[in-house]
Amino acid sequence: MGGNGQGIIDRSYATGNVTGNISGDRSIGGIVGRQDGGRLERSHTNVNVYGRENIGGLVGYAAGNQIFASYATGNITGQTNVGGLVGRNDTLKD
Repeated sequence: MGGNGQGIIDRSYATGNVTGNISGDRSIGGIVGRQDGGRLERSHTNVNVYGRENIGGLVGYAAGNQIFASYATGNITGQTNVGGLVGRNDTLKD
C-alpha cells in the first residue's frame, strides 16, 4: 500500500520479497509507505526493504500512528531514518 490517511490496517501481512524487494527512494515500508494518523494492528512482515530515507519493516513514515501487536522480520536497509518497525515517526501537525 502506498499510503494510508487515518485508516485502520488490521491483520495484514507481507512475506518474501515484495516486488523483487521493496526498492525506491523514500518512505518505504513492508506494509505501507506512509501512514498519517492511522492504526496498524495484528500485522506482520517478513520482507526485505531497501531505500534511501524513512525505511521501515512495517511503515516507512508514520505521523500520529498507533501500532499494536505487530512485528517485522527481514532485512531493512537505508541511509537515513531506518528502523525495524518504523523508519520515521512524527506527531500529527495541525
